[in-house]
Amino acid sequence: MYEQCPECYQNLPVCLQRNVSNLRVKGDHTTNPELVDTYELALAEPVAPGKVAPDIIMDFPQAAQVCGLAEVSCKGNAIAPVFGPFIRFVFIVTNLPLETDPPFERKLCDRCGECVKACPGHAVSLEKGVDTWQCAVYYRGAHKSNPFITDDFLKDHPDREAILNGDYRFDAVSARALYPKIDFLPTRATGYAPCLCGKKCDVVCYRHLKEKGLL
Repeated sequence: MYEQCPECYQNLPVCLQRNVSNLRVKGDHTTNPELVDTYELALAEPVAPGKVAPDIIMDFPQAAQVCGLAEVSCKGNAIAPVFGPFIRFVFIVTNLPLETDPPFERKLCDRCGECVKACPGHAVSLEKGVDTWQCAVYYRGAHKSNPFITDDFLKDHPDREAILNGDYRFDAVSARALYPKIDFLPTRATGYAPCLCGKKCDVVCYRHLKEKGLL
């Protein structure tokens, strides 16, 4: 398209980001939250000579805070007035001169630790936020509270009980190795796996914020 209409691209921003749920910067294999796999921006090219290649991934919660929409919580997600953690944002990246709002300054997250206690896979800590590989496994339903688990699930796995109780610690290798065995429901076309942990961390966060009168 650039060859067909180069003048259309001269004023585009330096950062273009397609809405791909599991998009990662080239070479970044460190995180894979509740996602199927990692798509890299391996073929990213500048839209015009002298412009930066679009291989920058926005930090959505941080962007929401900078735009005055939400606060970044202790576990790294965005929490906003009215909706708490149950909110998604759509960003329009532009270089137009616009009047800006001040960054979000309200304190909603009080580090109560309810999200830490609620996670069935012990994937959340106040010190480190979310362990995304640990979250990936239990988001997909490796915990015994998953109603789709049968007696045959991981029957011969030496760490079956620790996994079912949320006590086994996963990393990138062990989480990926378990993915085929925790494919309980069809994966959506977006690349996201179905949530089978109930997002208990967000549920207790919302209830806590409501009880405190912050939403």
